[in-house]
Amino acid sequence: MYSLVTWTPYLAKAFYTAVNKIEHNEEQALYRRLARLYSLDTIYSHRGWFLESDYISGGKSKAIRKQISALNKKVRQDARFYVNAFQIPDDLLRAKII
Repeated sequence: MYSLVTWTPYLAKAFYTAVNKIEHNEEQALYRRLARLYSLDTIYSHRGWFLESDYISGGKSKAIRKQISALNKKVRQDARFYVNAFQIPDDLLRAKII
């Protein structure tokens, strides 16, 4: 069975291919930010494997964590755009989370 680490490069490439087809530069930038966040978060979540396999160093792991934090702040500011892009109904947005 393949792990998420195995599939992440293919998912990221497919996402970037789709993003590159977006004609509006502002929207394209927002989706690129989301793709970077997904890719970096996946690497960081599996950093043990990447460190053991010598794909990244300890310093790179720390830098990735800082990038994730910075990207989270930016993505949070654009939350309404992402919600609208996924066409989440207002009823669900106002639903109580139990």
